[in-house]
Parts: sequence; structure tokens; C-alpha cells
Amino acid sequence: MANTDGTVSVILTSSNTVKTFTGGANAVVAGPPAGIVSIGSSTDGAKVFVANSSGVISVIRTTDDSVIFQLMGTTGATKLPGAPSPQFVLMF
Repeated sequence: MANTDGTVSVILTSSNTVKTFTGGANAVVAGPPAGIVSIGSSTDGAKVFVANSSGVISVIRTTDDSVIFQLMGTTGATKLPGAPSPQFVLMF
């Protein structure tokens, strides 16, 4: 579940509960706070893609819930050419 504070909460489907990480945190940091957040998974469920209105795109590996890639700096003058705001990720 994507949160507007820039985190992604992991829902354990086996128990329908929110996963708690080391140190008591209940979410993975996927970027800065944003008003609009879009989230989707790969077809095999191995990765989750998060794009937000702050211009950050993150890829989270679902086997260990870690951020494996993050595209930063796509806001303002460095925005991707022709890209809408927020950024969108197409998954195949």
C-alpha cells in the first residue's frame, strides 16, 4: 500500500496484517512525501513499482521488500521529456 509520506506498507496476505520491519518501522521508504502515489506490481509479483508526484520512481523487490532501484531528480528542469506529472510507469 502506497502512503503519501513517501513510504510503502507491506501487507502480508497470509495474515492480512501490515509487516513490521527491523526497528519497529511498518513501511519501506520509497521516496519523499507526495500527494499522489501510483503503485503496481510486475506480472510475476517479483517487483513493485512506485511512482509519485514528487517525481520519484522506485522499484521494490518483493522477496525481501528492499528498494533495488530509484530514479530521482525527475522534477522541475530535469523532468523526463514529455512526461506527465505525476510520472507513470508502464509494466509489461
